[in-house]
Amino acid sequence: MNSQDRWWEQARCAGMELGEFFRVEGEDVDARDEREQRVVRQVCAGCPVATECLRKAIETSAVGVAGGMNENERDRYRRSLLRNGLLTIDRRTGRCTWLVTPDVEVIVCEHCHRRGEYEGPGPRGERLIRACFNRWWQAGCPGQVPAPRPRHRGQRGTRAA
Repeated sequence: MNSQDRWWEQARCAGMELGEFFRVEGEDVDARDEREQRVVRQVCAGCPVATECLRKAIETSAVGVAGGMNENERDRYRRSLLRNGLLTIDRRTGRCTWLVTPDVEVIVCEHCHRRGEYEGPGPRGERLIRACFNRWWQAGCPGQVPAPRPRHRGQRGTRAA
């Protein structure tokens, strides 16, 4: 077994108490979001194996924070990969298989501090994920990245009758 097969040994979280990475029963949603973002900023940001961790978490439908994303973020990302033909899912086992190993760099965005695929440099050369880069580009490339539109809880997924 070579060192690439044991990538987790180089993870920043190796040897840490991992309780902060997992959901606590009865935990308030806002408290969970805050805890998960703190873990992403303090541990996952800058982890040398974060991309491999994210790939493995997507393949196995891992729970908790892994690869710098929480379960909901990974589910959205997994659905996007499935839609774009980069991933397939075995309906019997639920495991995912990469059809094409994506050549992406997963970063912590220097604007919003969320984890995602690196899309390009921002107005001051900062490294941006796709959502921030697209907002900046669509605004006509101003001197700073525009803030995202506020998202109200409970509005996602609602449809007009």
